[in-house]
Amino acid sequence: MTPEIVHHYCPIEAFDSITRNRILWFSSALYMNDPSELELVIKQLKGIQRQKGLVKELAPAIEVLNADRLNALICSFSENGDILGQWRAYGADGKGYSIGFDAQAIHELLNQRFGELVYKLPVKYGDNRLESYVESELQDLLEGQITPQDFAFAMRLSNVLHKHACYAEERELRFMLLNVKEEGQESKLPIDYRFSKNRLIPFYPFDFPSEFKGRPLMAQVTIGPTNLTDPEVLKTYLAKLGFTGVEVKKSELPYRGR
Repeated sequence: MTPEIVHHYCPIEAFDSITRNRILWFSSALYMNDPSELELVIKQLKGIQRQKGLVKELAPAIEVLNADRLNALICSFSENGDILGQWRAYGADGKGYSIGFDAQAIHELLNQRFGELVYKLPVKYGDNRLESYVESELQDLLEGQITPQDFAFAMRLSNVLHKHACYAEERELRFMLLNVKEEGQESKLPIDYRFSKNRLIPFYPFDFPSEFKGRPLMAQVTIGPTNLTDPEVLKTYLAKLGFTGVEVKKSELPYRGR
């Protein structure tokens, strides 16, 4: 069975860090690239509150979503490892790399460590799909088919898997850790912090092995369209670090960079 491969675009420095240290960062959902993220569902629910007067019914879900601004930690991937927009945005304008990981292996490893805190979420794009989903779940709530807790949980997941339609080219898939903790208790995840540009970002460093159940966790690496690395040299480098059986290829995009 061919494994599902998901791709993580990164500049050269991040590629070096990921491969040498075998660590991927799960960063706070507050700092994703879409400035409207974590606002779309809340905006929908507040609009429904005003229009239908459902203040009491929707208040618990909105409270949970506001708390999740700090609790959701995300590592983002793409279904496609050679997209021009992704190279420009995340791959140092084509000078970086796209790392293809075995999605099922990552999911199983995370489940072994954190169980119910782990979610694998294909991102959905556009307000129309979101509006339809929220209305459907709300109808189930009002008819008593789901509990307020179930509704709040559905909105929690929806809040981190919907993005503005302009990002649809990314074909993003997210692994999410919900850092749920009871009041007065320690976090269930070993959270670290890093400085990036003008902010301090909470993150979880996910360390991974070179192989999982006899197959390479890192299955593929695509060299960016403006990256001059020779594929054979990269294969040798990866093998030295313990990553064997990795497919290495050059981007097929005719791009010279900006």
